[in-house]
Amino acid sequence: MINVSLESSDTALKLLLHICSGESGPIYSHHFDLVIADYLRKNIHSISVIGEEFEPIYITKITNTIRRQISPLLKCTNQLGIPKYSNEQLEIIIRRILNILRDLRDVVELGMGYWAPAPIRFVDITNTSNALVVGSLPTYNLNTLFSPIIKVAGFVRFVDKLSLVEANPRHPILWQQFDNWLGDTPSDLISWTRQTMKSANEQLHQSAASYENFEVYCPWSKNKLQYYRWLVYEDFKKTSNIPTTDLILFRSKSIPRTFWFGKFSSTSLEADACVPNYIVRRLLYGLDLLYNNEVEAAWTGNTITFNNWLPPEELRLLTAVGMECSTEIGRLPLKYDIQPEWKSIVVDKLQCLGLKIKEERYE
Repeated sequence: MINVSLESSDTALKLLLHICSGESGPIYSHHFDLVIADYLRKNIHSISVIGEEFEPIYITKITNTIRRQISPLLKCTNQLGIPKYSNEQLEIIIRRILNILRDLRDVVELGMGYWAPAPIRFVDITNTSNALVVGSLPTYNLNTLFSPIIKVAGFVRFVDKLSLVEANPRHPILWQQFDNWLGDTPSDLISWTRQTMKSANEQLHQSAASYENFEVYCPWSKNKLQYYRWLVYEDFKKTSNIPTTDLILFRSKSIPRTFWFGKFSSTSLEADACVPNYIVRRLLYGLDLLYNNEVEAAWTGNTITFNNWLPPEELRLLTAVGMECSTEIGRLPLKYDIQPEWKSIVVDKLQCLGLKIKEERYE
């Protein structure tokens, strides 16, 4: 764990050199991302907040300001042989981290390219001594206002709740329940899936889809990767164990995809009902459970590996408390390094997805 308190490029450089010893690699990349993250919080807050009011800030003003402020840092790291970023690469990094901060609720995307700071609140994690610190205030301001020891796990900041006693930030407006911050994660996925299918069944209408335009999800398939459980219609017709009474999940071939439940007969798709895109990843895990077809993940030391995409809420938790160490960031297989103190929280949430988590040894 590290204690991040960034006030200038010089401070950021000292932090990076202390952690990375002048070497490149995944650890360097992650801590460079942390530097960018705190610069983003600092600038979105300082530029937007005017007294007790705030003004939205446009994306290009954010990225231009960040590039200008970290240019001394980049010059020094380049001299040490650490990877050199072009303006285009740096723009991609800044926008990627900005999206991460949005997903963690640190900043707010207003639409049309405008962004705003999010208010500071503490997220209470039951049965632990820690509270997440969420919002746009830069870390060194948090140190001054609330606690001298603000730590980082993944991208989220956290604090020992006992260290907040003197500051006494107990007003309800400053606190948020963990599940409210994380999002909708049903504790009983099978019941949630059945209820989702029941609601879809009540909304079925005569289908107008053609067979050439969709793919079918086959949760009864024994393939371990959900990606390969999607079959084009011609391959779907060849399967011998097609359920004829249950609703089946379909998706369009074209991107952006649309999803729907439908009833299938031997000759046609008889009826369908739309499925919101934002629930589809969770729905796949629920359908797999209904067919007793578990999806696996694997722990190796402190690293957990996923060969299937996760719902946004579980991905939010991993991004918050873990360091992504995938071979290619944001691509399967996803790998996250999780510190031991966060492992039980992560496992509890993943098990609600019906994931079968294996413990593997280093070879």
